[in-house]
Amino acid sequence: MMGADGFYFGGMEDTKISDDVRTIMTIEKIINRIKPDIIYTHTYKDTHQDHRNTGYATLSAGRRCKKIFLYESPTTFNEFSPKVFVDIREEFEKKKEIMRVFSSQSKKEWWAIGDKAAMAIEGLAAYRGFQAGVEVAEAFEVGKLVISGNEFF
Repeated sequence: MMGADGFYFGGMEDTKISDDVRTIMTIEKIINRIKPDIIYTHTYKDTHQDHRNTGYATLSAGRRCKKIFLYESPTTFNEFSPKVFVDIREEFEKKKEIMRVFSSQSKKEWWAIGDKAAMAIEGLAAYRGFQAGVEVAEAFEVGKLVISGNEFF
């Protein structure tokens, strides 16, 4: 549904992901294989240990990448402080459709509230849009951003 070229799983167990060398090496191996221009990962400012540890491990694994952006989730701390906003008006309906079929999360307590979960996702996108001056937006913290002179001017 997202048009992704592929998905990669590191064989790690849900709720037991650490930010140790095993996780870093697993992520780094995938980074080296696909050579992304931009890496998107969870912010480490998250109450869920998997999200937090994935964020830390990805920052280490992606140390040679020039662009790393950290995104929020329903379990992100209030300290999340976005500096980059992306207008998602054209993609927002597709995002909501994808969220509805995100089966790995459908048994989670936060997802079980049904319409309220959808309302929270829509409300957050509207709030981030308000901050950015657009209808709806995704917000990111900057993990790393290196731009060349010709990109900047």
